[in-house]
Amino acid sequence: MFSFKTMNRQRNVKQCLAVIVGLLTFPQLSALAQTTQPQEPQQLYELTVSPDKIIPSLQEMEILMNKQVYVMDGQDLLAPPLPYNASITRNLPQFWRMKVKQEDLPVEGKYEITGNNGTLNPFNNVKINPLDVVTLSKDPSNNTAIVQGGFSLEFTNFSNYGNQSQYSGKLTICVKRKDSATCL
Repeated sequence: MFSFKTMNRQRNVKQCLAVIVGLLTFPQLSALAQTTQPQEPQQLYELTVSPDKIIPSLQEMEILMNKQVYVMDGQDLLAPPLPYNASITRNLPQFWRMKVKQEDLPVEGKYEITGNNGTLNPFNNVKINPLDVVTLSKDPSNNTAIVQGGFSLEFTNFSNYGNQSQYSGKLTICVKRKDSATCL
């Protein structure tokens, strides 16, 4: 016959095991979320974008060139501010995928940021640099190919940044043939 002490011990062991399993699982789930690829496009010229791309925030130590400053006297406190790095880059190489006709190859991506307030490039200190578009696969049966592309964001001119904040906007992606000005 079981006593209440035995039942309490079993319950405590089960609770401890549940906590351990939870602790081991959570770090792996967050790592998986950061590496999600865009879905495979099903239709011709369908653009699929990775649903969970978040740009890592800029850190103080990345912006400042000198990581440590020593103050010896009052004059050091009056010294000019620390110099800033010229730029910091964030790469998003696998941001989108598209199914195209093989005759459209090679293709390239063009990008534009519009802020939520409707102005062009509200960040004016951020440049979007296209990365090379890669052909992932070709299907000779229907003469199509899956291409993948992305871009890098280059943050510059840190002396003009104001208070720490979050910015949101709309990213427009245009995938086009290299010899054409029209989006596919």
